[in-house]
Amino acid sequence: MKILIPRNVDARNIKAQDINVREMISRFNNSNIKYKVFYNENNDAIYKNKGNVHVEKIHFPNPSIAGQKFNYINRKIKLTFHEIEMFFRYISDHDAIFYPNERNLYLFALMINRFLKKIPIISTIEGMYGNKIHEKIFRDIIGHDIYMIPIKKRKHFYPIQKISNHVIAISPILKKYADTFYKVECSILPLGINTNIFYPKDIKKEREEITIISAGRLSRLKRPDFFIKIASKFKNVKFTWYGEGPMRSYIENIIKKYRLDNVLFPGSVDQVTLSNKMREADIFISTSLSEGWGKSIQEAQACALPVVAFGYYETPLIDNNQTGYIAWNDEEFVQIVDHLINNPKDRHNISHAAAKQAKKLSWDMVAPLWEKKILEIIGAQK
Repeated sequence: MKILIPRNVDARNIKAQDINVREMISRFNNSNIKYKVFYNENNDAIYKNKGNVHVEKIHFPNPSIAGQKFNYINRKIKLTFHEIEMFFRYISDHDAIFYPNERNLYLFALMINRFLKKIPIISTIEGMYGNKIHEKIFRDIIGHDIYMIPIKKRKHFYPIQKISNHVIAISPILKKYADTFYKVECSILPLGINTNIFYPKDIKKEREEITIISAGRLSRLKRPDFFIKIASKFKNVKFTWYGEGPMRSYIENIIKKYRLDNVLFPGSVDQVTLSNKMREADIFISTSLSEGWGKSIQEAQACALPVVAFGYYETPLIDNNQTGYIAWNDEEFVQIVDHLINNPKDRHNISHAAAKQAKKLSWDMVAPLWEKKILEIIGAQK
């Protein structure tokens, strides 16, 4: 059986969903299945000895992960050629599709597979899209405020989940969302973490200067501006955010305007660098209002960092006051940060519990669950 996973597994690709695929298929071991994935230039060595994985080169690389900078017109041209090439890869010879990407052209390819070729499609749901009406409907169901990604931010005009045979949600609240708005067959599986990259420091000495870090895209829902506001309240603490995005200029102007010398935004880094920075830090804060799982939270926990996050997206990674801290408004969030800064014993206790939990979600343990579920779904559809 041949399963198409139309994702780019280049070693330097830092897109979260593609990293998930890279981690999964390096651990998929069913010898009766041939998994097909793609790469731009760097065919990761971890697949070379895996007979059940076929890594195919893309002739027109996605400019977003091609390692080069392009002006707007060249970028659009290159992206168009890339999407056309991938369209034909989508409708090539295979028996099932797992983890499709979200572009309009791919949507048409998925329709051809589902309705003409009768090929099973398994997609994931890793975030909530909606407008104020959707938020109100869902708020009444879950009983608290919710913040969704604006529909205009979606890269396709119709949810691919609605034309999938089965959807895998990465958290319980996302299953509720799928049941409410997509009305499709849905199950839940957690995301794993590479514990060879993200792991605790052997001995962590208390330092006079506290370092607080965060990681994520510089976008409205991630709230890097709130991160800066927190930094302005604790001038004796070093704040660093790793990530890039459309709010870069706005963020730099705020820092310059208020002359904040204790906050840095160095840009995106690879996983190894990020894990090293986490091990050097003392606290991780996630100021985001909307997440599907909270991947950076999981990575920070694996590096034994106490985490503060908002409760709106009900991350299953934090048992409040046990494996991290949950806040429900900005004032409470700042109070928790203040508490952690001034209570090293609590930082230690929470970080120890968080690291212990993270080990249970190693990709070595989680990836086989995904492979088993994928094959179960395909078997049921055939």
